[in-house]
Amino acid sequence: MAMAERLAEVDPYLLCEDYNARIESIHHNLTPLSVHKLLSQMVRKDRLSAADAVSFASAVQAAERGSDYTAADFISGRLGRVGRP
Repeated sequence: MAMAERLAEVDPYLLCEDYNARIESIHHNLTPLSVHKLLSQMVRKDRLSAADAVSFASAVQAAERGSDYTAADFISGRLGRVGRP
């Protein structure tokens, strides 16, 4: 987080599945983003297929870091609060 705080020319993001870390990142001028929200944005902008997003999400879930989402969830963008404690 300390390195990202020094970035002045870009809008730094914290890509993390830990809800508490995302909340803390706001106090360090970082924009929090979960992996699932990033996948959803990529699907909605046609940069990633919904099937590929589900595959990535399955890998995150296998590591016990996320919920199980369907292709329809990524297409709609309605993921709820991702990475809740």
